[in-house]
Amino acid sequence: TNLVSVEDATHCAAILQDIINAARTSMKYYRGKIAFSPDRQLFESFPLSFVQSASGDEDGISSSSIVDSFAVRDGPNGSFIPHINNNNNTPTRLQIPAAKLITPNAQPINPTGAGNAYAAAYAAARSLGHCSQYKAACIATGVGAVVCEYNHLPPWEWSVMERIRDAAREVSDGRRCME
Repeated sequence: TNLVSVEDATHCAAILQDIINAARTSMKYYRGKIAFSPDRQLFESFPLSFVQSASGDEDGISSSSIVDSFAVRDGPNGSFIPHINNNNNTPTRLQIPAAKLITPNAQPINPTGAGNAYAAAYAAARSLGHCSQYKAACIATGVGAVVCEYNHLPPWEWSVMERIRDAAREVSDGRRCME
């Protein structure tokens, strides 16, 4: 239905807040931050104040927030990085397009798991500590595209890694990504 019920959105927001609170409590043990990659419908159900608490620099996130970054998955539309303009408190989005699929008809063979693969790749790239939100989202887009190009999980061999790199370069449009 492409809609998230108020009840589900409230429940998910509460779970995420519990995670954030637990991380704040245990910061003496955990030095990292949380990378969060919801789908668009879930993200749009969150109150603006939730995004504001994590927004700051031009790449989208303030270093003072426990939530290090958001990259919002939007299926065949790609993804976006939300940002709150501190000058006028308005939300903006840095759009990352979907990668072109290398399939016989340029359509997904099997999109099952592409969003989860994107979220995992985004979180892994951000956990490296030297990867910007934008670069992590481009890499995650490459991973999600490759998952769509196979009936099952892709084989993890060099040609697949090169395909992920090429898809990430494609969507980065030469900006700040994939040097």
